[in-house]
Amino acid sequence: MKTWIALLSLLFAPGLLFAADSGPKGHVSSATVAALTREIKANLPPGWTVTFNMESSEIEVERTEKTLANWVGPSSPIEESKLLAYQLKLRVTPLISTQEYNRLSMENEERAGRIKKLREVLLNTPGIREIRPGLFYPLTEPGKRAVLEYKRLVPTLHELPDYYYRDISLFWERFAEFQANDQTVQAECDQVPVQLRQLLDPYLEQAIAQKTVRLLMVKLRAQIPEGWSVSYDDEFHLISVIRNAPTSISTITPSSGIDAKPEVGRFSFSLRVLPLMSQADYGQKKADNQAIKKRMSAIYEMLAKSPSVVGIRAGGPKPLARFHSEVPEEQARIEQYYRLQDELYDLPDGYFKDISLSWTEALRFGMGPLPDDPAVRSETEAVLKKMVQVPSNY
Repeated sequence: MKTWIALLSLLFAPGLLFAADSGPKGHVSSATVAALTREIKANLPPGWTVTFNMESSEIEVERTEKTLANWVGPSSPIEESKLLAYQLKLRVTPLISTQEYNRLSMENEERAGRIKKLREVLLNTPGIREIRPGLFYPLTEPGKRAVLEYKRLVPTLHELPDYYYRDISLFWERFAEFQANDQTVQAECDQVPVQLRQLLDPYLEQAIAQKTVRLLMVKLRAQIPEGWSVSYDDEFHLISVIRNAPTSISTITPSSGIDAKPEVGRFSFSLRVLPLMSQADYGQKKADNQAIKKRMSAIYEMLAKSPSVVGIRAGGPKPLARFHSEVPEEQARIEQYYRLQDELYDLPDGYFKDISLSWTEALRFGMGPLPDDPAVRSETEAVLKKMVQVPSNY
């Protein structure tokens, strides 16, 4: 299922995604903000505060008493717990209508598809190295042009809000995951965001069943050994299974240099949560894909017979194969081949109750980071085998 939100989780590291605009322009109703802060205050447990920062236009919710905790992510180093105050923020902007949201979302879908394909080309082009996800360093002049095109496209994506409330839109500002040493405090900090979301109207309310996501996380936690954790990123709809202890990890791509060195971090892999695709819809789209691939194979066979086409390899077309020809007739065939490739549906790998699930592409195609330690790799493979048994296959 084609969704630009899911694509973003694979394309960009934090800090690399910029919006084409700074958000909706217009007036924010102070009365509406005041009404929302009153509702939030009424739903907070004792010891919590809610304020509106006019300078940043953010509603700030904070647990007053500090607790021993860490803000952690998959690549965070292990650090000693510190006295921290849990905080979440909602950035307030003028209202974006659901119709406008859908229009901008469709534009993002198309642009993210182009960015994704260009990123795949960059990953498989000699002379271009990916320093970190989404950040490329060109070593050749043609590589510079391709990287510049990639950098030009990324900022064209629209920044879209997560929720609306009466006549305002809201961005749920994300931090790393908060992990408190005290489990009672942790449960309280986990519950407050759940209660706040019930006060807001999500733009994608019909898409993701949150109760099902929580149930799936419970089942996944039951399958993993001690020393692993499960988290959910509700911005990108990713369920991540994380090995808490850091380990040496090597990321292997065709563009990796011979001097590429492994990194030390927390190993993780993720399931993308999608709106449910019915069995009938899945079957129809799968049949459509098969028909498209048949037409692509016929064109590929014609290209393979032409001495003017560069990029043809023995053994049939590769997933990220790129062709080129100076002959106009062959150029037209190549363009037709790529148009068909763009028509292929991105199908989920399984489903769980009323949601569909897709492994992140790096994991699906064996291009993701791999633990270097044989024991850790064996442990990881065992966890993965248990994970894949939880969803049902189409």
